[in-house]
Amino acid sequence: MAKRLAVKVEQYQNEQGENKGRYVDLGVILDGDNGQYLLIDPTVSLAGCLSKQNIMNHQAGKKVRISLMVSIFDDDNQNQGQNNPPDHLEQPF
Repeated sequence: MAKRLAVKVEQYQNEQGENKGRYVDLGVILDGDNGQYLLIDPTVSLAGCLSKQNIMNHQAGKKVRISLMVSIFDDDNQNQGQNNPPDHLEQPF
């Protein structure tokens, strides 16, 4: 089963007042014949994502980080038709 790698870069409140996050898709983890492997989107700016995470942390009074926090989601569980990884990330080369 594929797993999606996503980076939270913003927080907002929806119309119901719930806190939600905006995510950037970083890539996917896939199962191959020799184990798992990553396909990472080379167009994503990791430094830019880290900067956005640190802005969120600063606004929340939390420590600034030097490492990027990446979430892992089961592709069929959390991916509800939005934020799909680009087609070139779904198939191995």
